[in-house]
Amino acid sequence: PWVSFREAPLVRPVKQLSEMCVAVVSSAGITLPGQPPFDDMAPLGEASIRWVDRGPLAHWRINHGHYDPAAAQEDYNAVFPLDVMRDLEADGVIARLAPHNLSFLGFQLDAQAMLTDSAPAAAERFRADGVDAVLLVPV
Repeated sequence: PWVSFREAPLVRPVKQLSEMCVAVVSSAGITLPGQPPFDDMAPLGEASIRWVDRGPLAHWRINHGHYDPAAAQEDYNAVFPLDVMRDLEADGVIARLAPHNLSFLGFQLDAQAMLTDSAPAAAERFRADGVDAVLLVPV
């Protein structure tokens, strides 16, 4: 079943990008040590999310069997640009990179669980972190 959106609120930024806290949200299926892998073989996809802190990713893995991970395995910034965002923070382009960033499995045939469970949980955490905008990295 497809999820329909009858309306989407237009949210105009009230701050300049240089004043914003920005989070990275990627559908790359990135997980960290201690986090359960995504079930990339689930027939309808998996709607759970994984939180990734703002630090360099020393030990990480891809649990996503629906794209070629070669570029990501060479440099995770290809699918989860944390280093790039930290550089933008250092250069003053953004005020700060969020303390918590998010990865999910982009393969979603039933978006209802994402809409009703995962997305609201992500929005709550981003609000608590003072996130003003997200950089969505679809993979």
